[in-house]
Amino acid sequence: LLNSTISQVDLNSIEQAMSKNTSCVSLKIQHVHTAGDIGGTFSEVLKSQNSSLTQLDLQANQLFDEGAIMLAEGLRFNTTLVHLHLCENGIGDEGVMALSVGLCKHPRLTHLQLWKNKIGDNGAAAMAAMLDTNDVL
Repeated sequence: LLNSTISQVDLNSIEQAMSKNTSCVSLKIQHVHTAGDIGGTFSEVLKSQNSSLTQLDLQANQLFDEGAIMLAEGLRFNTTLVHLHLCENGIGDEGVMALSVGLCKHPRLTHLQLWKNKIGDNGAAAMAAMLDTNDVL
């Protein structure tokens, strides 16, 4: 999905479909306009035992810290993701600190893109500490 407007009902449908789908390995949802909870939706997708996603691109979806915090919760349980693209989402220190915790022991993630966010010194320090403990990323 690119440059679309989607509702929470649409997000719920994506979540339900992805929780049953075992063959989708790449999902790109960029520049989406929604009043829905993209971070929460994809947190649940990542938590799903059926998740086969290896690439998730959520560029420019206005996740902000709240969405990143929700997404970080899903990352704690996910074992399949290899590429995560969260650029241009207005994510600040609080969101990056949560992502750092969620990725601390992630077994497969090798590519993380966070450019054009609002990461300050505290977020950068949290990310650096995570990189010290994660021997995959």
